[in-house]
Amino acid sequence: MVIIVNKDNVMLSLNKLDIIVLLYYLYSLVRLIFTENVPVINNNFTILTLILSFYFIFKYLFQKYTVTLVNSAFILILSFCTAVFFQAIIGLFQAHNLFGFYSGHFITTGSFENPSPYAGYIASALPFAFGLYLLFNKKYKLNKILKYTGLLTFTACVLLLPLTKERGDWLAAISGMTVVVYYKYDLRKKFMTILNTVYKKILMAIFLVALISAIMVGLYNIRPVSAFGRILMWKVTTNIIKDYPVFGAGYNRFAQIYGNYQADYFSEKKRDPLEVYVAGNVRRAHNEFIQHFAELGIVGFFLVISIFFIAIVRTNELKKNNECEYTLESKLVIASKSSLTAIGVSSLFAFPLQILPTLINFIFLLSMVSAFGFKKYKQINIPTKFLKIIAFPFALLIVIFAVEEYKMFESNKKWKEAKMLTATGIYDEAIQKYEEIYQDYKENGDFLLNYGGALYFNGEYRKALKVFNETKKYNSSNNLYILLGNVYNALSNYKKAEASYKKAINIIPNRLYPRYLLVKSYIKANNYKKAIELAKIVLSMKAKFLSTAEQQIKSELIQLLKQ
Repeated sequence: MVIIVNKDNVMLSLNKLDIIVLLYYLYSLVRLIFTENVPVINNNFTILTLILSFYFIFKYLFQKYTVTLVNSAFILILSFCTAVFFQAIIGLFQAHNLFGFYSGHFITTGSFENPSPYAGYIASALPFAFGLYLLFNKKYKLNKILKYTGLLTFTACVLLLPLTKERGDWLAAISGMTVVVYYKYDLRKKFMTILNTVYKKILMAIFLVALISAIMVGLYNIRPVSAFGRILMWKVTTNIIKDYPVFGAGYNRFAQIYGNYQADYFSEKKRDPLEVYVAGNVRRAHNEFIQHFAELGIVGFFLVISIFFIAIVRTNELKKNNECEYTLESKLVIASKSSLTAIGVSSLFAFPLQILPTLINFIFLLSMVSAFGFKKYKQINIPTKFLKIIAFPFALLIVIFAVEEYKMFESNKKWKEAKMLTATGIYDEAIQKYEEIYQDYKENGDFLLNYGGALYFNGEYRKALKVFNETKKYNSSNNLYILLGNVYNALSNYKKAEASYKKAINIIPNRLYPRYLLVKSYIKANNYKKAIELAKIVLSMKAKFLSTAEQQIKSELIQLLKQ
C-alpha cells in the first residue's frame, strides 16, 4: 500500500542475491509442478510466494532508511526487535511461572508450543539485537533508540535461550555474535598481523579445528541420545538422496516418504540397538540443507546454499566514514549477516526455515542485506500508473487468498471436531464431518489417516481400506500401517495384515504395540508357532517409554504363553 500511494515512480534494483532468490523460487515452482502427490495450490508454496513478495517490499522500504527521520524502515527494525523481546519475556515468565504463564510439559516454549522452534526463533534475532547495541552509537536519537532496544532484546534472549536446552541454537547464537565481534574489532586485520608466518597459520588452524571439535563433542554429550537420533535421520535421508540425486524426490515430499525409507533401512539388516531405540515418526530431516537435497535435489541444495553464502560472504566491502566508523548501511548489513549466520548454523541441526515466524525473520534480514550490501546489477523503473494498474488484480488475489484461508479455517475447525468425536466414540457424526470436508483435504495424509481411522472404528472396513490405500500416497507413518493391519485383520486377510504390521514395526522398531497386534493376528490365523515366537521377543523388549500399556501387553502375552 505504501508503494502504491507513493506519487513517485518506484525504482527496484536487482543484485546477485535477488537473482539467486528468484531462481530458487522459480525452480521450486517448476519442481512443484512436476511433483506427484503434492497439489500445485498448497499452503507451503503459497507462503513461499507471499514471503518472496515481502522480500522485495522490505528491501524497497529499507532503501528509504535515514538516521534523522522516523520512517517505515525504522519502524520495521524497531518492530522486529520488539516482537522478539516480548517472545523472550513470555518464555521467561513461563520458566518462572509468573503472571499465569505456563508452558505445559516444557520449561519454556513462548507461543510455539515446543522449545525447538522457539529456540530457533530466538537465536535468529539474538545476534542482530547484539549488533544493534554494539555497533550503533548515540549520535542520533533514532540510533540511540535502536541501540537500547537492541540491548533490551539481547538481554532477554540471552537469559531465555539456555532454558530451552537446544544445543544447536546455543551454537547458532554464539556463531552469530562472533560475526559482530569480528567486524566491530576488525579481527581480520589483527589476525593477519599476528599470523604473519605459515607456521603460525597452521597452528591457528589446528587450534580452531580442535576447539570446534571439542565444542561439538561437548554439545553431543549433553544429550547424546537426541544427537544420535538426528544422525539416524540424516543416514536414512541420504538414501532418499541416492534415489533422487539431481532433482530430488519432489517439492514438500519429505514427510510423505521418509517412513518408507526408514522401514527399508531397518528391514535390510540388524541395526545398532541405539538406532532402534532412537527411531521415531519423522516429518523433518532436522537439517535444512539435507532436506532440500532430498526434496529438490542437487539443484535445490546448490540454490539454498548459494543464498546463505552470497548473503553472508559475498557482500560488498563494508564502508567506514571519516570517523573510522562503519556507515549506517554497513552496520545494518553486519547485524543482519550475524543473524543470517545464526540461522545457517541452526539449519544444520533443526528446521528454522519451516517455522513461519523464523522464516519471516530470515526474509527480513535477507532483504536488509540485499538493500545495503550489494552493487546494483539492474535497475527497474516502475511507473506509478503501472503500479495502480496491477494493484487491482493483486488486491483481488489477496481477497481470494483470504477467502480460501477462511474456508480452510472453517474446514480445520470441522476436522478438529471430527477428531474429538472419534476420540469419544461418536463415529457416525465424526465420519459425516470428515466427508463434508473431504474435498478440501483429500491430498492431506494426516486427514486421510484420521478419516480412515474413524471408518475402521465404526466397522466400515472396506471403505476404511480404500481410504488407507489412498493415504499411502501422502503418509508413511507407522500409525497408518498399524491401522491398515487392523483392517486386513478384521477382513481375515492375515497375509496382508502381517505385511502391514511388519511395515509398522520396521518404521519404528522400538515399539511393542505393533508386535503385540501381530501376535494377536497370528493367533486369529491359528499360526500359534509364530505367535509364541514373537510373544517371547516382545516380552524380552523394553519399551522406550514406561507406561501401563507396556505392562498390560506383557501381562496378556505371559497368559498366552501359559496356555
